[in-house]
Amino acid sequence: MKNRIAFPIFTALLFCSFAATAQFTIGIQGSYHTASDLDRKDQIGKGLQAKYFFRNTHLAVGAGMRHWVKNYEKTTVNEHDIRTLDISTSFAAFAEWYFGNKKLRPYVGTDIGVYASNINIEVKEKAFAMNAENKRTNFGVAPKAGLLFNTGVVSPFIQAQYNFLFSGGNNKGQAEISNSKASFASFDIGILFRFPKCGCKEKKS
Repeated sequence: MKNRIAFPIFTALLFCSFAATAQFTIGIQGSYHTASDLDRKDQIGKGLQAKYFFRNTHLAVGAGMRHWVKNYEKTTVNEHDIRTLDISTSFAAFAEWYFGNKKLRPYVGTDIGVYASNINIEVKEKAFAMNAENKRTNFGVAPKAGLLFNTGVVSPFIQAQYNFLFSGGNNKGQAEISNSKASFASFDIGILFRFPKCGCKEKKS
């Protein structure tokens, strides 16, 4: 529930902060989270980003959020209905270096941030019900390479990343049931919205 509320709030804050600035872009994307050694299932997610393109350079910096919901399963064991759901969210700052100034602009970069996950297990039977969750946070670094289609106000992009996750912590007193510590690859496709330049310079008298 918290993630469902946080995502639209995060979207609104980024839009209000950056929309009026000439150098900024707002991006939305779909994200494909591949299976890892510990997590045998892929997942589909969504993302939001804002980035600043420095004038007269090939450098861009920004921040982004991606959210995946995965591994929803319902099984029955000894007349117990067991449901599991794994939710992951990343918050990261990033830097990107673009090559060329034409319609097709390859780029490389790195994300640095935090990966939060929450696995929920629900067990039900006729006279018994249990709901448990395990939250975990990991620091992560994600080098990436992509291609921006520089088509103007609306510019599509595609990118691939490998997300290296490092040690984190889970709730005290709970068993380690989350597999968020496993590193994984991700593939994103999205759109950047470029805002028109504002006339910020004062006119000479």
